[in-house]
Amino acid sequence: MARPINDNFDKAIVIRGDGFTYSGNTAEATNQYPDGEPIGYDDLVWDSSYSNYELADDKSVWFTYTAEGEATVEFSVLSASFNTQMTVFYNYNGPGAVNNVGDLTAGTSSVSFDTWAGQQFWIRLSGDLDQGGDYVFAQTAGPAGVSTALFGTSGPDVIGVLGDGAQEMIGDLGDDLYYVDSADDVITELGGEGYDAVYTTVDYALPANIEKIVAVGATGLTLTGNELDNKLFGASGADTLLGGAGDDRLDGRGGIDRLVGGEGDDVYVVSTYKDVVVELADEGYDVVLSKGSFQLTDNVEELRLIGQAVKGLGNNGDNKLVGNDQNNLLSGLDGVDRLYGGAGDDTLAGGVGKDVLTGGAGADVFAFTDAGDAGDVITDFEAGVDRIQIDLAGFGLATFDATSFESNARGIATSGDARFIYAESNGRLFFDADGSGSGQAVLLVTLRGAPELTADDVSAFSLV
Repeated sequence: MARPINDNFDKAIVIRGDGFTYSGNTAEATNQYPDGEPIGYDDLVWDSSYSNYELADDKSVWFTYTAEGEATVEFSVLSASFNTQMTVFYNYNGPGAVNNVGDLTAGTSSVSFDTWAGQQFWIRLSGDLDQGGDYVFAQTAGPAGVSTALFGTSGPDVIGVLGDGAQEMIGDLGDDLYYVDSADDVITELGGEGYDAVYTTVDYALPANIEKIVAVGATGLTLTGNELDNKLFGASGADTLLGGAGDDRLDGRGGIDRLVGGEGDDVYVVSTYKDVVVELADEGYDVVLSKGSFQLTDNVEELRLIGQAVKGLGNNGDNKLVGNDQNNLLSGLDGVDRLYGGAGDDTLAGGVGKDVLTGGAGADVFAFTDAGDAGDVITDFEAGVDRIQIDLAGFGLATFDATSFESNARGIATSGDARFIYAESNGRLFFDADGSGSGQAVLLVTLRGAPELTADDVSAFSLV
């Protein structure tokens, strides 16, 4: 019994077991006889719930079933939203020698046939004319079949097994997709054979030469990458993703996840502040994409807020923080940081260190908690729109009013009341603790372009 070996057989699915359903991604199959003789073009699309298939227009997909012994088995199409046609072939020796066990057309159809030990059956499921929709395909009677080694073709393949026991799956050229439900499943891929992915319901480590792994189901899993640049995706459970070597992308998706990138320049996608990102020193330049408020853990360099995230905090290193379209609060904490507010009305606080602050569009606030925050640069301050805020207690002040601010060409206090003095010639704003000019004034921030700053552009707040 020959298996499909023609390049036209773009996708292959091998299945076993009673009452099986499937998980996966977009797949394609060429409607043909089992030896690769084409019948026509078709494809298969799996829906986002990972439980049904969707057949579009006049499409089809192939399955194989290998019998353990003499029995009567039944396969059924359940919950179909359109007419389906199921055809079973065996003893295939060419187009003229097909033994067609069943050929049915109905909204919900089934086919039963007798089996004997070692016989392999090919099941073709097709749509009817231009109809399409979702369906569930299952073995509804008889003993489970057996599968041994599962082989891909020279095109992209979907190679999956549902049922107990270890299985060996061997890919080939093309972008292959493997379905794993046992930690003992063995996958073999050679280098240069396409971009390959594993969908798994169990803890699993990527074998060599496979680039992507995806958790399926609500149970928290541990997924481990390899030496390549991997993509690791969790599911709705509390997953642990271990990137290993390479420039990896780790996305926990739902749940409270633990993401460990390892060596390389890694990208983390987090959905909650409770997600844990682990990086050791000297393991590359790493980036967190956060869908919610988040604070960078040690040894991670960059945070980008995505979606509806509002708040982003750095760590003690030199960070880059990037906001989104929301009204963000970005705080660099220690280190020499770069903060970019984005499109909203943002509040940027560089913290300790000589930071570079860019508010972006919107009416932005640049906050300073004490003189230790001095030395920053604001790249895009717009007088009359943006504001500089200072913490009264942090600067040792009881009040702040118009007399607390002075602006002149040189930035030198001329009255005893002035505490913040702006140099109109170069855009430097100084803090003078005594207002007399006798003590050394501190350069608090430089405004690029030296905009025309007034007392109305500076205000006070209190953290106490």
